[in-house]
Amino acid sequence: MDVDLPFTSTLMQCEDSGVFVDLPILVKILRKQDIRIMRAQHCFRAVAGNPKLNLRSGPQMKKLLIDEWGWPEHPTVKTDSGGVSMDKEVLTWWLREHKLEMAEVKLAFNNACTLRGTFLEGILNGVSDDGRLRSDLNQIGAKVSGRISSRKFDKLIERN
Repeated sequence: MDVDLPFTSTLMQCEDSGVFVDLPILVKILRKQDIRIMRAQHCFRAVAGNPKLNLRSGPQMKKLLIDEWGWPEHPTVKTDSGGVSMDKEVLTWWLREHKLEMAEVKLAFNNACTLRGTFLEGILNGVSDDGRLRSDLNQIGAKVSGRISSRKFDKLIERN
């Protein structure tokens, strides 16, 4: 009670006040990720000779990298269905073990897409009219780790 009660009060204050988001800076970061994505797409499409190549398409990337370019399949990492994996571990393996520099371009593409879609757009969509991002902080959601979980408010509830 000596710790949990004051901590709960602090979390409630954080939920109420939220955190200020500097939207111009966030938009600038978003644009940088868009540029990284476009550069990677341009690079892959130019090298592959395919202006419509979709870097997010597993079948298209498998056809290009494995079938056409002859990149080796990772000896142990497979997809859940047993197919060729092209996850971060495999891309890093291609880069480090086989010096396939286009793997670095694909890694940059994947990282930029994740940063953009998972984080930046999520934050932008959650900012209130007052420029603040508010979250429902749950201190009992992760009982094992003790970490606080967070989720976007479904709707802002006024407290008396």
